[in-house]
Amino acid sequence: MEHIRITVCFVILLGTLPGTGLGGQAGEPILAVHSISDTFKGHPCQFGPQGIPCADFEVSRSSHQVWWVYLTVVRADSASGVSEFSVGIDRSSDMDIFWVLCADHESLAGTWPETGTGIRLSWDTPDNCQRDVFGTDGVYAVGGVLNIYAYGEEWMRVTPNAADGESSMVVTDCNGTVTTVEGPGAMMGFGGVTGFNPCLGDVPVTPSSWGRIKTQYQR
Repeated sequence: MEHIRITVCFVILLGTLPGTGLGGQAGEPILAVHSISDTFKGHPCQFGPQGIPCADFEVSRSSHQVWWVYLTVVRADSASGVSEFSVGIDRSSDMDIFWVLCADHESLAGTWPETGTGIRLSWDTPDNCQRDVFGTDGVYAVGGVLNIYAYGEEWMRVTPNAADGESSMVVTDCNGTVTTVEGPGAMMGFGGVTGFNPCLGDVPVTPSSWGRIKTQYQR
Protein backbone atom coordinates (compact mmCIF):
# COMPACT_ATOMS: atom_id res chain seq x y z
CA MET A 1 0.00 0.00 0.00
CA GLU A 2 1.33 3.40 -0.94
CA HIS A 3 2.13 5.52 2.09
CA ILE A 4 2.01 9.31 1.95
CA ARG A 5 3.86 11.52 4.41
CA ILE A 6 1.56 14.04 6.05
CA THR A 7 2.15 17.02 8.29
CA VAL A 8 -0.40 16.21 10.98
CA CYS A 9 0.53 13.85 13.76
CA PHE A 10 -0.93 10.77 15.40
CA VAL A 11 0.94 10.92 18.70
CA ILE A 12 3.99 13.16 18.90
CA LEU A 13 6.27 12.36 21.81
CA LEU A 14 7.33 14.95 24.34
CA GLY A 15 11.03 15.60 24.63
CA THR A 16 11.04 14.88 28.35
CA LEU A 17 10.34 11.43 29.68
CA PRO A 18 7.68 12.16 32.31
CA GLY A 19 4.75 14.30 31.23
CA THR A 20 1.13 15.22 31.61
CA GLY A 21 -1.35 13.14 29.68
CA LEU A 22 -3.79 13.57 26.86
CA GLY A 23 -6.27 10.98 25.62
CA GLY A 24 -9.20 10.76 23.21
CA GLN A 25 -12.75 9.61 23.77
CA ALA A 26 -14.23 6.42 22.31
CA GLY A 27 -14.25 6.75 18.54
CA GLU A 28 -10.98 8.72 18.58
CA PRO A 29 -8.17 6.12 18.38
CA ILE A 30 -4.99 6.51 20.37
CA LEU A 31 -1.87 4.37 20.78
CA ALA A 32 -1.33 3.01 24.27
CA VAL A 33 0.77 0.47 26.19
CA HIS A 34 -0.17 -1.84 29.05
CA SER A 35 2.03 -4.22 31.03
CA ILE A 36 1.46 -7.49 32.87
CA SER A 37 3.81 -9.73 34.85
CA ASP A 38 5.37 -12.89 33.48
CA THR A 39 3.10 -15.25 35.44
CA PHE A 40 0.63 -16.52 32.81
CA LYS A 41 0.81 -19.82 30.94
CA GLY A 42 0.18 -19.81 27.20
CA HIS A 43 0.79 -17.46 24.30
CA PRO A 44 1.19 -13.83 25.45
CA CYS A 45 -1.23 -12.52 22.80
CA GLN A 46 -4.02 -14.31 24.69
CA PHE A 47 -3.47 -12.18 27.80
CA GLY A 48 -3.60 -8.62 26.50
CA PRO A 49 -5.37 -5.55 27.91
CA GLN A 50 -8.80 -6.36 26.44
CA GLY A 51 -11.46 -5.65 29.05
CA ILE A 52 -9.25 -3.30 31.10
CA PRO A 53 -10.24 0.39 30.88
CA CYS A 54 -7.35 2.12 29.14
CA ALA A 55 -7.25 4.76 31.90
CA ASP A 56 -6.15 1.88 34.18
CA PHE A 57 -3.34 0.63 31.95
CA GLU A 58 -0.16 -0.12 33.91
CA VAL A 59 2.74 1.98 32.63
CA SER A 60 5.11 2.12 35.64
CA ARG A 61 6.81 -1.07 36.81
CA SER A 62 9.73 -2.29 38.90
CA SER A 63 13.09 -3.24 37.45
CA HIS A 64 14.80 -6.65 37.69
CA GLN A 65 11.61 -8.44 36.68
CA VAL A 66 10.16 -9.59 33.36
CA TRP A 67 7.19 -7.58 32.06
CA TRP A 68 5.07 -8.08 28.96
CA VAL A 69 4.23 -4.70 27.41
CA TYR A 70 1.32 -4.67 24.96
CA LEU A 71 1.29 -2.22 22.05
CA THR A 72 -2.35 -1.49 21.28
CA VAL A 73 -4.77 0.89 19.65
CA VAL A 74 -7.70 1.75 21.93
CA ARG A 75 -10.82 3.92 21.64
CA ALA A 76 -11.14 3.29 17.90
CA ASP A 77 -14.58 3.67 16.34
CA SER A 78 -16.70 0.53 16.68
CA ALA A 79 -18.22 0.90 13.20
CA SER A 80 -14.88 1.46 11.43
CA GLY A 81 -12.50 -0.82 13.36
CA VAL A 82 -8.71 -0.98 12.91
CA SER A 83 -6.85 -2.54 9.98
CA GLU A 84 -3.33 -1.15 10.48
CA PHE A 85 -1.09 1.12 12.53
CA SER A 86 2.51 2.27 12.26
CA VAL A 87 4.84 3.30 15.09
CA GLY A 88 8.46 3.62 16.12
CA ILE A 89 10.31 3.04 19.39
CA ASP A 90 12.72 4.98 21.57
CA ARG A 91 14.19 3.49 24.74
CA SER A 92 17.03 3.48 27.20
CA SER A 93 19.77 0.92 26.69
CA ASP A 94 20.04 -1.13 29.90
CA MET A 95 17.26 -3.64 29.23
CA ASP A 96 16.68 -6.98 27.55
CA ILE A 97 13.83 -6.77 25.04
CA PHE A 98 12.21 -8.95 22.41
CA TRP A 99 9.04 -8.79 20.33
CA VAL A 100 6.06 -11.11 19.79
CA LEU A 101 3.66 -10.39 16.92
CA CYS A 102 -0.09 -10.50 17.62
CA ALA A 103 -1.40 -8.87 14.41
CA ASP A 104 -1.60 -10.82 11.14
CA HIS A 105 1.34 -9.06 9.48
CA GLU A 106 4.32 -6.86 10.28
CA SER A 107 6.62 -4.72 8.16
CA LEU A 108 9.84 -3.73 9.92
CA ALA A 109 11.93 -0.61 9.43
CA GLY A 110 15.31 -1.42 10.93
CA THR A 111 16.12 -4.03 13.57
CA TRP A 112 12.93 -3.79 15.62
CA PRO A 113 12.70 -3.26 18.59
CA GLU A 114 16.04 -1.45 18.72
CA THR A 115 15.76 2.25 19.48
CA GLY A 116 15.05 4.39 16.41
CA THR A 117 13.44 1.55 14.45
CA GLY A 118 9.79 1.19 13.42
CA ILE A 119 7.05 -1.29 12.64
CA ARG A 120 3.83 -1.37 10.60
CA LEU A 121 1.22 -3.81 11.94
CA SER A 122 -1.82 -4.92 9.97
CA TRP A 123 -4.72 -7.36 9.93
CA ASP A 124 -6.31 -9.12 6.96
CA THR A 125 -9.20 -6.98 5.76
CA PRO A 126 -12.10 -7.49 5.77
CA ASP A 127 -11.92 -10.98 7.29
CA ASN A 128 -9.89 -10.11 10.39
CA CYS A 129 -10.14 -6.33 10.62
CA GLN A 130 -10.23 -5.54 14.35
CA ARG A 131 -13.71 -4.58 15.60
CA ASP A 132 -13.89 -6.03 19.13
CA VAL A 133 -15.26 -3.41 21.55
CA PHE A 134 -14.42 -3.50 25.26
CA GLY A 135 -16.48 -1.41 27.69
CA THR A 136 -16.64 2.29 26.87
CA ASP A 137 -13.16 2.42 25.33
CA GLY A 138 -14.16 1.44 21.81
CA VAL A 139 -12.20 -1.01 19.67
CA TYR A 140 -8.98 -2.51 21.06
CA ALA A 141 -6.42 -3.70 18.50
CA VAL A 142 -3.36 -5.39 20.05
CA GLY A 143 -0.55 -5.34 17.48
CA GLY A 144 2.01 -7.19 19.56
CA VAL A 145 3.80 -7.44 22.86
CA LEU A 146 7.31 -6.59 24.06
CA ASN A 147 9.03 -8.78 26.63
CA ILE A 148 11.18 -6.43 28.74
CA TYR A 149 13.62 -6.98 31.60
CA ALA A 150 14.99 -3.63 32.85
CA TYR A 151 18.18 -3.55 34.90
CA GLY A 152 17.59 -0.19 36.57
CA GLU A 153 15.86 3.15 35.97
CA GLU A 154 14.85 2.52 32.37
CA TRP A 155 12.14 3.59 29.95
CA MET A 156 10.54 2.72 26.62
CA ARG A 157 8.32 5.08 24.64
CA VAL A 158 6.29 4.87 21.43
CA THR A 159 7.24 7.27 18.64
CA PRO A 160 6.42 7.92 14.99
CA ASN A 161 7.96 5.42 12.58
CA ALA A 162 10.80 7.76 11.57
CA ALA A 163 12.84 4.84 10.22
CA ASP A 164 10.16 4.48 7.54
CA GLY A 165 10.20 8.21 6.81
CA GLU A 166 7.15 9.07 8.91
CA SER A 167 6.79 12.09 11.18
CA SER A 168 3.64 10.84 12.92
CA MET A 169 1.93 7.72 14.17
CA VAL A 170 -1.12 6.71 12.16
CA VAL A 171 -4.06 4.34 12.47
CA THR A 172 -5.94 3.03 9.43
CA ASP A 173 -9.51 1.74 9.82
CA CYS A 174 -11.27 -1.07 7.96
CA ASN A 175 -12.43 1.38 5.27
CA GLY A 176 -8.94 2.71 4.52
CA THR A 177 -9.44 5.95 6.43
CA VAL A 178 -6.34 7.22 8.23
CA THR A 179 -6.57 8.98 11.59
CA THR A 180 -3.80 11.15 13.03
CA VAL A 181 -3.73 12.23 16.67
CA GLU A 182 -1.74 15.03 18.27
CA GLY A 183 -0.37 14.65 21.77
CA PRO A 184 2.33 12.94 23.83
CA GLY A 185 2.76 9.22 23.27
CA ALA A 186 2.68 6.28 25.62
CA MET A 187 5.74 5.43 27.71
CA MET A 188 6.67 2.56 30.00
CA GLY A 189 8.82 3.39 33.02
CA PHE A 190 10.85 0.92 35.09
CA GLY A 191 12.73 1.04 38.39
CA GLY A 192 11.22 4.33 39.61
CA VAL A 193 10.80 6.04 36.23
CA THR A 194 7.19 7.19 35.88
CA GLY A 195 5.48 5.98 32.73
CA PHE A 196 2.91 7.89 30.74
CA ASN A 197 -0.64 6.84 29.76
CA PRO A 198 -2.13 8.96 26.94
CA CYS A 199 -5.64 7.71 27.81
CA LEU A 200 -5.72 10.18 30.70
CA GLY A 201 -6.93 13.36 29.00
CA ASP A 202 -7.99 14.67 25.58
CA VAL A 203 -6.12 14.13 22.33
CA PRO A 204 -7.24 16.16 19.28
CA VAL A 205 -7.93 13.83 16.35
CA THR A 206 -8.04 14.54 12.63
CA PRO A 207 -9.53 11.76 10.46
CA SER A 208 -8.66 11.82 6.75
CA SER A 209 -9.27 9.51 3.82
CA TRP A 210 -6.29 8.35 1.73
CA GLY A 211 -7.73 10.17 -1.27
CA ARG A 212 -8.03 13.44 0.61
CA ILE A 213 -4.52 13.09 2.05
CA LYS A 214 -3.06 12.46 -1.41
CA THR A 215 -4.89 15.49 -2.81
CA GLN A 216 -3.63 17.72 -0.01
CA TYR A 217 -0.10 16.37 -0.26
CA GLN A 218 0.15 16.84 -4.03
CA ARG A 219 -0.91 20.50 -3.96
